[in-house]
Amino acid sequence: MVEEMRYKELEAGAERKVRNAQNDKLIDQSKAGSIKVKDETIRAINAKDTVMEKLEYDKGYSERLETQKRENEIIHKGVLEYKTEMHER
Repeated sequence: MVEEMRYKELEAGAERKVRNAQNDKLIDQSKAGSIKVKDETIRAINAKDTVMEKLEYDKGYSERLETQKRENEIIHKGVLEYKTEMHER
């Protein structure tokens, strides 16, 4: 009877050990999975931010280009008027 109780306790202890090891592995996998999800989320946010910055830069570039074109036209008209004046003298 005593040996039988000892055997059952050993068996229960072994089962607990296996169950605890499995639980520890599941916890580790869960942590690794959550870390991977966080990494992917950060990468996605960074990619989105990069695209948004590029779009804003492109929009700003177009506006700057139009401003430069207008300024160039004004300067060019001034140069033509100056040349015309000099030629007429």
